[in-house]
Amino acid sequence: ISEALAATWGDLAQEDGAPVWRIPDSKTDAGVRSVPLSPGLSRSLTARRAAATYATDGDRIFPSATGTPMEPHNFRARVWRPATRRAGVSATPHMLRHSLASLLFERGDNAAQVAAWLGHEDPSFTLRTYIHARDLGDASFLDDALGG
Repeated sequence: ISEALAATWGDLAQEDGAPVWRIPDSKTDAGVRSVPLSPGLSRSLTARRAAATYATDGDRIFPSATGTPMEPHNFRARVWRPATRRAGVSATPHMLRHSLASLLFERGDNAAQVAAWLGHEDPSFTLRTYIHARDLGDASFLDDALGG
């Protein structure tokens, strides 16, 4: 969640004509990466920016109410928990990361690519850690994340 909360509007870009989220800072070299965005997510972010009070390239995509960086604890309490209650799911942001990795593998993406998108140096770590059954109830809300 820390990567998402650190994201700025300037981190969104186009590479080879496709929308990506560039993660410029990380504790490891593998964590500095570009993550592809689905067209639907890209459109949602464009609409969010158009309506945002804090919308310059240096502003956070998910700021606090005053435009400062949102603390992970506040995100979980004020945004995540109310949203999961409304959606009727019991999940943590990290569970969604695992579910996304599992869906990418189910779709046929290879371990090296999934590892790169997740910021892992070693694809075998990704295989050991992120392949497992997903049980979030109706996980169809993840389909847009994969462009489906």
